[in-house]
Amino acid sequence: MANPKGLRPCTTGKVVRVCSSSTAVPRQLRIYKGMTVTAVHQLRVALTHNPRLAAVLSVWLLVVSAGAQISPGPLSRAHKTLDSAVNCTACHKLGATRTLKCLDCHTEIASRLRANHGLHASYGLNADSSQGCARCHSEHNGEDFAIVKWTPTPTAFDHGKTGYELLGKHAGQACNRCHTPDHIARSELLSIQVRDKTRSFLGVSQNCVNCHKDEHGGRLGQNCQQCHNFEDWKNVTQFDHNKTRYPLTGLHGQVACAKCHTPGPDNKPRYIGLPFTACSDCHNDPHHGSFAQQSCQSCHNTAGWKRVSLETVSQRFDHSKTKYPLEGKHQTLDCLRCHTDGNFKKPLAFQRCLDCHQDEHNGQFRTRADKGDCASSHNVQGFKPTTFGVKEHAATAYPLVQKHASVECAKCHIPKGKDTLYRVKSAQCTDCHKDEHQGQFAGAPYLNRCEQCHNLKGYRPATFSLAMHKQTRFPLTGGHIATACGECHKPWSSLKGETGEDTRYQHLENAAVFRFDDRSCTVCHADPHKGQFKDRMQLTNAAGRLPAARRAITPIPGMT
Repeated sequence: MANPKGLRPCTTGKVVRVCSSSTAVPRQLRIYKGMTVTAVHQLRVALTHNPRLAAVLSVWLLVVSAGAQISPGPLSRAHKTLDSAVNCTACHKLGATRTLKCLDCHTEIASRLRANHGLHASYGLNADSSQGCARCHSEHNGEDFAIVKWTPTPTAFDHGKTGYELLGKHAGQACNRCHTPDHIARSELLSIQVRDKTRSFLGVSQNCVNCHKDEHGGRLGQNCQQCHNFEDWKNVTQFDHNKTRYPLTGLHGQVACAKCHTPGPDNKPRYIGLPFTACSDCHNDPHHGSFAQQSCQSCHNTAGWKRVSLETVSQRFDHSKTKYPLEGKHQTLDCLRCHTDGNFKKPLAFQRCLDCHQDEHNGQFRTRADKGDCASSHNVQGFKPTTFGVKEHAATAYPLVQKHASVECAKCHIPKGKDTLYRVKSAQCTDCHKDEHQGQFAGAPYLNRCEQCHNLKGYRPATFSLAMHKQTRFPLTGGHIATACGECHKPWSSLKGETGEDTRYQHLENAAVFRFDDRSCTVCHADPHKGQFKDRMQLTNAAGRLPAARRAITPIPGMT
């Protein structure tokens, strides 16, 4: 086979390349490619002297030429080993229609399509056809052409299309933090066609322990999301303890996990193998074995250790057999109100109320013979009402008689809590009662001694009689004897209307006037003479006294 006209083997070092001034170089001349000058010469000699060998070589060159004529271009670096006309059928099925065979080699993708799993399955591809592959992976575009397209970019890729959405702190991670050969399952390594496994995005398990260290050492399984989330690994509030063998009820639901899940021999929290059948598995016995024959649930519940069911306690414990039977209000008390530390074997003082109760009266009765024992005024049926009545009051310095016997305690002992006074002054009526006469009898000889005119049967009527009135500066005679007291002893406002401009008693406000400085007739009576005898009424006799009508008898001492 002679070298065609215008073509010659050119040497570049020891390797022959076909050179020509023409741009149209027949594909057949590729036979010389990679051959030394000596080898080319020997081949030419052999072909010249061996027609049969030349015929075989001619047929082979026709096949090579035909392959060169139908190839659209060089394959990418990933498929470089298939870049030969004899390998066309490795990717293409011959026939009337163009048929691809991508999934015949990429079985790892085909298996995912059949399982409807992964990114390629989200595109709706058929596991039995490779025709859809070319939509994303184009070939024959040169060795450096990237046959994997990212839409829009690798960092902005929607990872949710793979069936594993990146949430929480996963969303900010670089791809190669998870997609590394170390994270690919061994069973997947052999099926992945990519030789450089650092460039593969397949085979990474979705299990947390595939990338993260199992802090529990496999004791709790691999479903980490039962307790943890993607935002904060230490936040385990989503864990439902009610689905375990020990649901958390009452105050147990507020206890920190570490209070029960204490470190084990490996110094890590224990989540399995914890005893929980009895309260004493976690709690100390505050009763020091007093109720060793009974369970804690006999009296307590998880709503609160101090919330003891009295009904249950009564059924299981008979307090009447102790030195202090519970009666009255004491029967409704929680046990810890008396047994404060929960130690029922510790002796308690109970002889006096003050052994348990505070002195609500601040020691006002300590000087009594009973040293202020509460039992003299109260009982176990209740602190109120008091049992201290009229009979008991008769033994005090101020017995209650007549109207006082019906007065409520709080009327005299003004309620002020612990500051309420029970030892009150009682020497005079005005220690409790208001002076209704506004000081008219404050001076001697009365000195506001109310009992001279009133008694305990009632403030009205007064006990001041006609005989007593004769001892005053204005004895009642004649028609005055039959006059009702209120006709003369009126409030100042009423007197003002009869006496005109008389304002001498206005300081009494609405109190009735009992002590008149002016005892002339016109103080009470209207002057029928219109003042004609006013001057005469002011004259005194030779003894310097007023006329008899205006003169009073000598008053009793102090009645001035």
